[in-house]
Amino acid sequence: MQDNYIKPFIVIIILAFSLSLLTCSPSGGDATVNINIGFAHENASNSLIDSILSLFATKAYAQPAVLEQIIVKVEGPGMPTMEFFFTPDVITVTLLVPSGSARTFTVTAQVLPSDPSAALAFQGKATTDLSPGETKNLSVLMAASETKIVIPDYQNNRIVQINDMDGTDWKTQNVDGPYDIDFDSRGRIYIAKIIAPGIVRIDNIDDTNQILIVGDFSVPTLAVDRVNSLVYYVTGDILYRCSLDG
Repeated sequence: MQDNYIKPFIVIIILAFSLSLLTCSPSGGDATVNINIGFAHENASNSLIDSILSLFATKAYAQPAVLEQIIVKVEGPGMPTMEFFFTPDVITVTLLVPSGSARTFTVTAQVLPSDPSAALAFQGKATTDLSPGETKNLSVLMAASETKIVIPDYQNNRIVQINDMDGTDWKTQNVDGPYDIDFDSRGRIYIAKIIAPGIVRIDNIDDTNQILIVGDFSVPTLAVDRVNSLVYYVTGDILYRCSLDG
């Protein structure tokens, strides 16, 4: 008779212990995440302190293009991928997501296709651990992640911008001797020239105010380091480096 009482008692203890493990599991509840969204400013640096300070500056929130929508994707171990959609004017978003380790938040701002910006999308990421019931604040600084097709048409002294290989939304701007093109974190266009030599920058394909970055050199090629906000360019057999403003 005693054995009959002991066995159910042992089963109850095992069940209670199992439930306690589930309750104490780090991924056993939701957490609240507030994401502060910003865009790289005109002379963004890759240093941590500059990135943090820029999010509190007015320039950090100045959208470099007209946006269509903002998408936040959340991924991590032991949880389904989640997507949230927001209007393009938001600065801070609040999400309720499963707690756990290595929760990655990818923020994508999609540009309105008709906007003259060379960028099609801006994107930034942040990864953090979340405890059940926790409220955490994150800052995500976005940079151009996808661009339109911008062609240096050297023979016709112009640059051409199209949205896709079908030539959608064809736009041009006159530039003397354009030979190479690249973009910074805000989607601004840098043009290397070998006639009326140097490097000029425009905000978008409709911007006729060509800002001189480098002059007095014939520049056949350039590359923009979007992480460190630097421009690399070649003249002859020498490689140079300068800031985004030259």
